Amino acid sequence: MSIANLPFKHIIYYQIYYFGGKMIIHTVKSGETVQSIAEQYSVPASRIISDNFIEDADRLAIGQTLIILFPKVTYTVRQGDTLAGIAELFGTDVMTLWQNNPLLDGGSDIVPGQVLNILYVERKMGRVVTSGFAYPETEEAVLRRTLPYLTRLSIFTYGISSKGDLIPANDDRLITLAKEYGTQPVMVLSSRTEDGTFNSENFKRILDDEKQSIRYINSILQTAKSKGYDGVEADFEYLGSDYEDKYTDFINDLRSALDNEKIFLIVDLPPKNSDDQAGSLYAGVDYSALGEAADNVFLMTYEWGYRYSEPMAVSPENKVREVVEYAVDGIDPQKILLGIPNYGYVWQIPYVEGETRAVSVSNVEATNLAVEFGAEIKFDELAASPNFTFSVSENDAPSNYEVWFEDARTVKGALDMIADYGLLGFGVWNIRRYFPQLWAVVNSTYEIIK
Repeated sequence: MSIANLPFKHIIYYQIYYFGGKMIIHTVKSGETVQSIAEQYSVPASRIISDNFIEDADRLAIGQTLIILFPKVTYTVRQGDTLAGIAELFGTDVMTLWQNNPLLDGGSDIVPGQVLNILYVERKMGRVVTSGFAYPETEEAVLRRTLPYLTRLSIFTYGISSKGDLIPANDDRLITLAKEYGTQPVMVLSSRTEDGTFNSENFKRILDDEKQSIRYINSILQTAKSKGYDGVEADFEYLGSDYEDKYTDFINDLRSALDNEKIFLIVDLPPKNSDDQAGSLYAGVDYSALGEAADNVFLMTYEWGYRYSEPMAVSPENKVREVVEYAVDGIDPQKILLGIPNYGYVWQIPYVEGETRAVSVSNVEATNLAVEFGAEIKFDELAASPNFTFSVSENDAPSNYEVWFEDARTVKGALDMIADYGLLGFGVWNIRRYFPQLWAVVNSTYEIIK
């Protein structure tokens, strides 16, 4: 029975409540508390705390963003209920309940009195493909909480030995979990070597030798088939202009081999904004040719701010838009996945070129730092990115730090860009650290293709 056909007597009996079904991104102002914000929007404070994974409800940072969710329909669990039974009652499925209730952790355990979000907005902006990169050691709890939101799981990574052989990934657990949640596992290929570092020379030798290339492609195909992969993703970087045509030919040959087994191919692309963009990362990357050769491309639109750079946004919106505009000029937008970073950086300031090394933090950790040190979070309008500074007394002397990270506003900006350019969807680098605002905004904006 669907929600629309549920008789009124059942609405009373099952404690079903109807709300507006929308989402608001609230920016905390001076003097506000979780309780005052809850009263402002007439929602329970407990919902704001759980939806945003707030660690200390008594402390917020000025400028911090909070997602305020208004589920259209909620349901209070009764004795004897099961998650599958509740899904059937409302004409929905367990996957949707997982997406609407991240605290279920992708599981089926429920208790009487627990309030479940059944339905949010009925009309979303469209349908998207979502993907997330995961290391084999990613915690199972994080995977189970995240997989309901993913069309694909890109497992990072298979490498190449000095002899041109595949270096396997410890991927069995992730493949099994992905399939449990109806998510397509994707086999990521990279130039990772036996010692765990990245070096393109082993792959270049394959490109230089036709027999080696054929052997490598056959090895990829057999591994993908035997492991049960739905897709393969090529992430080869720093090849140089001399290998532009050879790399494109390799991708064409790989796709032909995979097509016969109905395995799709994704190619990862560095964030170019012109044909002749300078830099070793961009040389040898023909957007148009690779976009034609592959089923999909993934734009690595992040790492403007990185470990060795001066403090700045990891994924500044103005720079990302330049890349997308260049990409859609030569590639079908419905082949393109936009890269979204799931992390920030902390730099010690003043920045010293060649010496300063930023430390990566999760977006939740970044916000908690602002709360801990009483920092006010600013928002750079051009980069569309939150940032703040704070000081720590070390050895009786202050040390100053600058933090750039992602929040609900940056996520919404990226999702709006997908709609603006008609892109296929997005991919997250990476899902190791759970970011509740990311998936809440996605779930409120798009229907996820499964």
